[in-house]
Amino acid sequence: MLELLNVLFNQIIILFVWMLAGALLFSQLARYSWLADLAASFRSQQLVLLAGGLMLALGRRLYGTAGLATILFLSAGAVYWPYMGAASGGPAGSPDVTILSHNVYIGNRDFAAIRAEIEAADADLVLLMEATPELGQFLAE
Repeated sequence: MLELLNVLFNQIIILFVWMLAGALLFSQLARYSWLADLAASFRSQQLVLLAGGLMLALGRRLYGTAGLATILFLSAGAVYWPYMGAASGGPAGSPDVTILSHNVYIGNRDFAAIRAEIEAADADLVLLMEATPELGQFLAE
């Protein structure tokens, strides 16, 4: 009975890693399908689960599955490599750029408050979402 449970647990680990492999590969189709794009939103969680699957596979001496998990972890994790270092600014002495991104809500009729918020931010670039033509005319005045 114990041997059967060991075999079953090994098969579950193998299935787990292969399912994560499928999810990671499916998320590569994100530009073609909203469902794949949804799967791509959880790539960092998939990497954490994949690391867990790798540890389980190594602990159970499933070296083929551990190899697959390692390859997937390194290739999918490479996407995050550029974000691991410190943020670099522009060249020394370059001016700072301030950006204001604001969702004004399409039903918002308090144009004066919106203008006051934009002026208070003193931004170099202002992006307004859900802005109406009426708001544009008010701000142009």
